[in-house]
Amino acid sequence: MQYLVPGRIPLGKLILCGARGGSGKSTLWRAIAADISAGRCALGLSYPDPVRAKVLFFASEDGADDTALPGLLAAQADLLRVAFVDGVERGPCKSEFMLTPDHIRVLRERLEQSPDIKLVIFDPIASYVGRAKVDDHRASELRLVLDPLSELAESKGVTIVMIAHLNKSTGDAVDRFAGSAAYRDTVRAAYAVSEDPEDSSRRLFMPVKENLPGFDRSTIPFSLVPLTDAEMDAFFAAPECHHLNATDRQTLRSQLRRVKFDPPRTVDPNQAMKPPTRKESGTGSDNGQTKLDRCKEWLRNFLQKYAYPSSEIAEAGRAEGYTFDNLKFAKARLKEEGVISHSNSVYTPGAWWSGPGPCHTWKPRPELPDFRGDE
Repeated sequence: MQYLVPGRIPLGKLILCGARGGSGKSTLWRAIAADISAGRCALGLSYPDPVRAKVLFFASEDGADDTALPGLLAAQADLLRVAFVDGVERGPCKSEFMLTPDHIRVLRERLEQSPDIKLVIFDPIASYVGRAKVDDHRASELRLVLDPLSELAESKGVTIVMIAHLNKSTGDAVDRFAGSAAYRDTVRAAYAVSEDPEDSSRRLFMPVKENLPGFDRSTIPFSLVPLTDAEMDAFFAAPECHHLNATDRQTLRSQLRRVKFDPPRTVDPNQAMKPPTRKESGTGSDNGQTKLDRCKEWLRNFLQKYAYPSSEIAEAGRAEGYTFDNLKFAKARLKEEGVISHSNSVYTPGAWWSGPGPCHTWKPRPELPDFRGDE
C-alpha cells in the first residue's frame, strides 16, 4: 500500500472528506496541497522522503484569484505545481467541467500527459455531480460517476479527493455525508472535519472509515491562525502580489489564515460529532430557571470588562459547573447583546470571546500582553 502522506492519505485511491460549511475544510486541503507541491511533510507530521508532486484543483465555490490562490500562497505552495480546472475546451467551444464520461476521459488524458500529478481535489464534489444531471441521492446514478473516478485513481496512481458537505443526522459519523450512501461506500477512506467539543477555535480532522493496511486512525487537530509578520512579508514578496495596492494589502492582512496543526490524538468521531442533549446544552428546566439561563448570566458578567481566550473561558466555566456546550449555547443567546468570538490577530492566536463592540476595540484580560502596540 502506497501513501501520499504516510498512514493518512492513500495514493491511487478515491477518498472522501466531509464538513459543515465554514469549518475550514477547503483551507485544510489547500494546506495539504501546498505541502505536497513543495515536497514538505503534510498535516504537521514528520516523516522521511515527503512526496513532491503536482496538484489539480476543481473548485467551484472559491474563486481561484481572490480565494484559492491567496490561500495557497499563505500556505507557501509551489504555484508552478498547482493548477485549476474551470472548464473543458473542444475547438472554439468551452464548457464547465462535469463528471460525464466524456469529461472524465479528458481528465484521464491530462493525468497521462502529466504523470507527476498525484493529487486531484474536487471541492465540492456535489457541484460536479450535479452538472452532469446526476441525482446524488440515488445510489445507482451516483455509482455511474464514482466508479469511473475510483478506477481512474487506481489506474493512474493518483489520489482523488471528494470534498462533501455533512448532513444534520444524529447517527454515526460515517453516515453523516450529504447525499447517497454511495459516496461513503465507494471510497477506501473517509474523513470528517468537525469542531473540537473542548475548544470551538480548534477543528478535528478525523478518519471515519478506512479499509487499508497501514492506515493511522488517530485524529489530527488543527486551528486557523493569522499569519505572522514574517509570513505576511513573504506573501507580499511573491510576484503574484506585486500589483496589490495598500488597501488590498491591509484587507488581506485581516483576512488571511493559515493552518496550525497540533499533535495527533485519539478521538471517537461519533462522540465528537454527537449533538448535545438537552441536559448537556443546559436547556432543561430546573426550578423555573434553566442551566442555560444561569450560564448565560455568568458568561455575560465574565465578559463584561475584558476579552478572554476561549480555552480560558472553558476552564473558568468548568469551575462553575458549565460544560463547553453550555457556554456555546449561552454565547449564541448573548449574540444580540454583542457577545461574539473572533480569531483576533492582535492577540495571541486562537479564538477570543468578548462583547460588545468590534474586535479591534477589545481589551485583553489583565496580565496578558496586548500586541497592538501603538496602533
